[in-house]
Amino acid sequence: MSTEEWEAQWERVLWKEKPYPDNYVPRSFLSSLSRNPNFKPYTYWHLVILSCPISQHLASVFVFLAVFMRLQERLLDPRALVWISVGVFLAGYMTWELLDCAGADNVSRHTNRSYFGSFTWTDHS
Repeated sequence: MSTEEWEAQWERVLWKEKPYPDNYVPRSFLSSLSRNPNFKPYTYWHLVILSCPISQHLASVFVFLAVFMRLQERLLDPRALVWISVGVFLAGYMTWELLDCAGADNVSRHTNRSYFGSFTWTDHS
């Protein structure tokens, strides 16, 4: 049987008895394939930006573990931890407000605040 006849009746099934070997592939098989059609090359800085959330999460876990160990070994006073947390929160909030104030006009800032301030918390019991 010639190669053309094999290619005419070629099927990729191993359970049928075939006149050609199991690993046979016709010549036309590779012609329909394209090499990496959805390939999108990444730049170094794009990958650095994409790795930031993972690094931030790992850093948060390790900070939590370090604080937990210090509290467990009584090397850190819980009251000091509360005051440090409050201070860091206030510093972060002020920094956020300063950066937000520089980047947006006052009308949109007040509009957004009045929207979030309009929610009321009620007890539905």
